[in-house]
Parts: sequence; structure tokens; C-alpha cells
Amino acid sequence: MAQPASPARERIRATVPKMIDLTEKVIYGDVWERPNLSKRDRSLMVIASLVSTYRPEQLKGHIARGLDNGLTRDEIAEIITHLAFYSGWPASMTAANILKDAGAPPASGAPDRPARAVRRRQAPTRPARRGDTAFPRETPTMTCSAISPFTGATQSAVPHYEQALHQLRCLIGDPVASVDAALAEAPDFVMAHTLRAYLHLLGTEKPGVDVARDSLAAAGAIPGNEAERGHLAAVAHLVDGRWHAAGRVLEDVGAADPLDGPALQIGH
Repeated sequence: MAQPASPARERIRATVPKMIDLTEKVIYGDVWERPNLSKRDRSLMVIASLVSTYRPEQLKGHIARGLDNGLTRDEIAEIITHLAFYSGWPASMTAANILKDAGAPPASGAPDRPARAVRRRQAPTRPARRGDTAFPRETPTMTCSAISPFTGATQSAVPHYEQALHQLRCLIGDPVASVDAALAEAPDFVMAHTLRAYLHLLGTEKPGVDVARDSLAAAGAIPGNEAERGHLAAVAHLVDGRWHAAGRVLEDVGAADPLDGPALQIGH
């Protein structure tokens, strides 16, 4: 099964092209798809291996993948606890902190959810200004972090957008379909247009660039906030092949708002 483009893999593709090719075609394209073990069981084994060998960077993504493959937080917590006696207390303490930050509900047996939850705050009582979300004042304002609101979002569109980010981060599912669903719910959702552009640009192929250019034009016609304008500037650089310039813009966006998920995912 084809895997979504990965910024982490793209960053080192030119350095170790064969390794990336094997990752995509053998590990994810063949091994994970073999029917002899379920993906849930494969996730359990990989998480245990990564905890035991103290691989925290890789563990983050595989915990999220494991939750999507049917593992529960209680089961992952039990793996971590069990391995503390075999692989060492420090390794399991680190893994426990990664599981804690995965973002699922703390209650035992509660349904799992994507790692990055939607934040909500009450709409301001002052008159609407440039950069405020475009839906009615009595509706909560959707935010992409503690700082920046979503322009043009609706309550029904944001979960699709968040799911697309989650799928991109964990290399699962179809993030393009999810972001298209967000735009079907809210055609003026600036960051959904922006994420759609990013997803198509990660492949660096001309049809993708053309889609990204259309998404840039659609989002550019909608007044957005400062963070959104930064993302659109990065998309414009990427469309024209200016990768270093786009990286600098995303670095600035991320510095202004460290919780901006797209800036972190696409910029790295």
C-alpha cells in the first residue's frame, strides 16, 4: 500500500536514496502488509522493540500508529511497565512520557483519539477584525494552537483537518482525502487549502505543483491571519521551487507559534 509523503524521509532522500526506497517499498509496502500477523500485533512488537532499544524519536510515531492499528493506551502502558524490568527503568520512564504526550483521553478504556486535539475558546466580544474566524459570533472559534485561529473553519470541518495532520504525521491513511473532506465542509477554510497544497507539493511532481498552485490561489483570496499568511508565503516559495526560502518562512512561523503543527511537520 502506498505511503503518504514524509517530510522526514524527503529531507534525507538525496543522502540515502536506497534506504528510503527500502523503507517505502519493503518495510511499509511489503512487511507491514503481510497477512501472517495483524497490524495491531506488528505495532505491539515494534513498540516493545523501540522501548527496549531506547529509540524515543521513532517511538513517538509508532505509538500513534499503534493506537490507529487497534492497540489501547492501557495495553501500551502495560508493555512499557513490563519492559521496565527487562530493558531498564530509564527507557520505560522515557516511553511513559511519550505515551502521556500522545494526547489520548486519560481515563482507562476511553476511546483513543488523534494525538493533536482541537483547541477551542469562546469568541471575543469585541467587533470582528481581520484574522478572526468567519463563522457566527456565537460559535466557538477553532484554533490551530493556543495562539492562531483558523480562518473560515467550521466545527464540522476541523476534525477532518486534524485527521489529515494526524495521518501525515503517522504516515497512515489518506490525508489528501481527509483535507478534501474538510474543504467540502468549509470551502473558505484557509489552512485546509494550505495543507492540501503542502500534501501535493511533498511529491515534487508537476501535477502536484499544479494542484498546490490552485490551492494557493483559493486560499490567497480569503483574508487570513498572520500565521496563515506565513504558510501561504511558504507555499508560494515551494511552488516556485524555492525550498530554502520556504524553510526559512516556516521557521519564522514556528518560532512565533511553537504549537503550529503544519509548520513543525512540513518545515522539518
